[in-house]
Amino acid sequence: MTDEKRAKPPASTFVSPEGLAVLAAAGATAALASLPIVIVPGVLAYGILTYLRVERWRDTASEAEFAPVVPSAQGLLPHHAQRVGRSVALQKQILREIQTGEASHRAMLTPNIARVRRLVESTATLTRRLQDIEVHLKSDDSRRAQNVAQDLEHRMRSTQDASARDGYGRALEQQREKLRVYGELKARGDRLDAQLATIELTLETVVAQILRIKSAEPTAAVTETERVAEALQNISIDVEALAETVDETSRDPYISGTRGSSK
Repeated sequence: MTDEKRAKPPASTFVSPEGLAVLAAAGATAALASLPIVIVPGVLAYGILTYLRVERWRDTASEAEFAPVVPSAQGLLPHHAQRVGRSVALQKQILREIQTGEASHRAMLTPNIARVRRLVESTATLTRRLQDIEVHLKSDDSRRAQNVAQDLEHRMRSTQDASARDGYGRALEQQREKLRVYGELKARGDRLDAQLATIELTLETVVAQILRIKSAEPTAAVTETERVAEALQNISIDVEALAETVDETSRDPYISGTRGSSK
């Protein structure tokens, strides 16, 4: 297992304004006192200041590499906001465990960070879509819609006028289509909720797997890392597929007019 390669700082990091000032002062002192040896402490000071600049750059770069994504929960109902918050907390724990691991473990696990961040972002996106569906279903009660359909059917059978019967028939057909969309909406909402639960449980499992990797023998650690990558990849594919089906539902005329009502 190769050691983790450290990122190289840009050339500008090695140019220390404070160090240049120290060098200039030392040079001026050496020239005035005719003692060239005075320049040596200035060079040493410049080296120390440059070293500190490089270390600060590396600390900043490391913080950015392991920084979590924190999606906005604005507009989400409390229970939905809590779900997004749990995914963010699990993400932070995963990143912290990777960051504090040995160099070999970081090298193996770091490629999975992007997948973890995308899952957290997907959690926020899918949660908003689930809330949209829930709000729509509550705002237009399906039971009332069913009662309307039954009433239309009763009127259609009761009337003696053929033209009125045709009119009721068309209205009934439209109402039944509306009920079909409600049923599809409910099913999509259930799928979203199930997928969100799976994402959360997957992130919890990844935390446990990383802890096991950090205490495992090299061969076992590699195998466990492959399992982590496979699990994250598989659920990412499932999330993308589900998002596409939900997008298809959101384009239905009964639904598209209510999107954003929960914001």
